[in-house]
Amino acid sequence: PTIPQGASVPSLGLSNKAVFESNEEKKYEKTCDYSEPYFTAVDLNEPPTEEHLMQNTLWPEVQKLYGHGYDIFSMAATHDGSLLASACKSTNVQHAAVIIWDAKTWKLAQKLQSHSLTVTQMAFSPDDHFLVTVSRDRTWSIFERVKDRENPNEHYKLTAKSPKSSSSHSRIIWSCAWSPDSKYFVTSSREGKAIVWGMSEFQKWNNPEMWPLKLLDSITASAFDCFPSHNIEKYILILGTEGGLIHIYEWQPIHRNDGEGSWKHLNTLSN
Repeated sequence: PTIPQGASVPSLGLSNKAVFESNEEKKYEKTCDYSEPYFTAVDLNEPPTEEHLMQNTLWPEVQKLYGHGYDIFSMAATHDGSLLASACKSTNVQHAAVIIWDAKTWKLAQKLQSHSLTVTQMAFSPDDHFLVTVSRDRTWSIFERVKDRENPNEHYKLTAKSPKSSSSHSRIIWSCAWSPDSKYFVTSSREGKAIVWGMSEFQKWNNPEMWPLKLLDSITASAFDCFPSHNIEKYILILGTEGGLIHIYEWQPIHRNDGEGSWKHLNTLSN
């Protein structure tokens, strides 16, 4: 089939349409009060703007997935592209289930139940061995990939939940992210607390180690990275707050007397 050169949004139209090389730009009378938006090929040397993506690119719908009872709230995909996870708004256990979709057939492969309220974010570990989910119910859950599957529809199983302790989150958990080596993950919440979690000495998530950090503002976004060319475990943690600030920290899994581990503030970015 012929590949479109781009896309164009007609005046008074709600969706863009494909533009092919053979299409000719329409001519309009000079009395027109407007000019018809039309696709123009652009050689990009930098990331495209939102206007360019809306006006000049075409994303045809290939599949609709039905399974949730309410608005979709969060999604994630495995790094190998084989599975998609989705969750919707919920006020009960039934609708708070995460649905795993098979990306080859786009059929519902599995439902993962653990939370009682909306799953606000989820993330697959870089090696796709774990899936972490965080929720409005102030807890996180870890699902582990099933290696030797007796049941072909069982891709992940619940392996751990956040400990019920006063040192954990007391407000809604907004975000989560994995370290590049899949050893740690961070959760951040409305009360301004970020916690890095790591496996116990027995390589289990049931009684994980934790390194908390407290900020003054609600933390709504988080990202994990590592320092290049370091033989020791040293990471970069980026935390975004409700007030629009981006805090950058260096973090190491070292316990200190204050209980916050090795957090070192590097920079804060603002508007």
